[in-house]
Amino acid sequence: MEARVRVAIFRPVLLAAALLSMSAVAALADPIPQNVLDDNLKSCTQSCAAAGKPQDKCTAYCTCSVDSIEEKFTNAEYSAMNTAVQSKQPIPQASQDKLQAIVKACNAKTFP
Repeated sequence: MEARVRVAIFRPVLLAAALLSMSAVAALADPIPQNVLDDNLKSCTQSCAAAGKPQDKCTAYCTCSVDSIEEKFTNAEYSAMNTAVQSKQPIPQASQDKLQAIVKACNAKTFP
């Protein structure tokens, strides 16, 4: 009985680990081009500094954000999100959730 309970507890953890692994492989198979990431880092840093934030904090926040975007989004997801924004359409909820988590984590890390 105890072994069944352990399996039942760990099964969701194992499933989540497998899904995360597949997601990481998918991101590696369809990476966001480096020039796009570089442009986003530059734009983010400039916007942050223009808002009056210290340059070192802007660099840290934007680097965190861009690195996280590179890690969590495939190029297809990222392109779809940008297309939606440019056409003033809502971005897909899954992308919105990922982006909000990135912003929250990088804000907490950089501006405690």
